[in-house]
Amino acid sequence: MAKPKTTEKQAWKTPGKARQHILELRQKNTCSAFMLVDSIVQLRKLGQNPEPFLRAQGVSPNEYLILEKILKLLFRHRAALEDRRTDFETLTVLVEVGMRSRAMALRQVSKGIAIDAATVRSYETQLRERRMSGVGRVRERLQIAVLHKARETDLPLRISSRMD
Repeated sequence: MAKPKTTEKQAWKTPGKARQHILELRQKNTCSAFMLVDSIVQLRKLGQNPEPFLRAQGVSPNEYLILEKILKLLFRHRAALEDRRTDFETLTVLVEVGMRSRAMALRQVSKGIAIDAATVRSYETQLRERRMSGVGRVRERLQIAVLHKARETDLPLRISSRMD
């Protein structure tokens, strides 16, 4: 029996097909994230629904949600980001990462420094390392390790608050 032909509407509902189409578009580099964000803004100004246009550009419903978040989060920095033609992956990472690293990345952007996804991820790593390397944390970790050892060996133990 012949398989029924999938309509555009059905393909839109099939995440695999939409994703494949997006990957093809990304490889061809035919649409930038900012063109899409811009189109959402322009179509909203005209009182139209941007979804059909974005669907034609091969944007999945998940990517549409990401674009909406980008629009809300980065609207003030849009001009700076636009100048640098920041890629879609970077914007996605900016949406995903923690508030502090996002703020650091956006500060760089507003100074006119180009950023990419790797830079944002490195900010996130730096912040994590800085949080973990606090002297108090080190002491706390050492004390926990000593307590665990004492439990294992049944030794009576007193931990001073001073590091010897």
